[in-house]
Amino acid sequence: MHPILFKIGPVIIYSYGVMIAVAFLSSMYLINRSTQKADVSSEKVADLGLVFLISGIIGARLLYVLTEIEYYRANPFEIVMIWKGGLVFYGGFILAFICGWVFLRRNKMPILKTCDHIIPYLALGHAIGRVGCFLNGCCFGKPTNLPWGMIFPGGSIAGDIYPAMHIHPTQLYSVYTNFLIFAILLLLGNWKKFDGQILYLYFILYSISRFLIEFLRADNPQILLGLTISQVICVVLFATGVVMYIRGFFSSIWRKV
Repeated sequence: MHPILFKIGPVIIYSYGVMIAVAFLSSMYLINRSTQKADVSSEKVADLGLVFLISGIIGARLLYVLTEIEYYRANPFEIVMIWKGGLVFYGGFILAFICGWVFLRRNKMPILKTCDHIIPYLALGHAIGRVGCFLNGCCFGKPTNLPWGMIFPGGSIAGDIYPAMHIHPTQLYSVYTNFLIFAILLLLGNWKKFDGQILYLYFILYSISRFLIEFLRADNPQILLGLTISQVICVVLFATGVVMYIRGFFSSIWRKV
């Protein structure tokens, strides 16, 4: 775990920020290659990527600040210090999804078809970004006696809260599950039956994996019926994915009749 990769004079290069940059650039490169199959220009993909980047960071940071509102009331200048960590994926996903949807409509691009090309690489980028969480020591798990429990060093968020204690490496759990989701979506894309199928399947798979991992996380407070805010969103996302998947599946059958 290395929250700081290196220093160049007074400039500090944080591992979290580097991995977020790697995740974004690699995902956008692959998205550009994939969307060419849907006759989407590289220029529009670049513009869409910029929309995703800005809205995603803003949404992810806003939701994190809301979950830690008392701290940021006392330290308002730290709200903009995202290079130290402190992003909630669902906040970024929701705002980026809304802004991306508006962008696609205004540019008269096929929304669901384009989303099907994009969403597998979102899962891939998310997996890479979680490596940054691991290096930074955020998004950490609860204490465990399991053999793969890890001790985070002092200076990282997890190490300062649980010094010399084995805890669940929930960041790595997210890395593995997101890579698995990426592989499944990429594979099933070859047998897609209706537009939106890959998007809705992502809703289902990711919400299940995140819901379960949240039980092992120690950094998210419970807000409703013993569930964290991410788990509440998981329930909504899962229900939406199931309903829309079933609707799309039967609509595709009806069109063939």
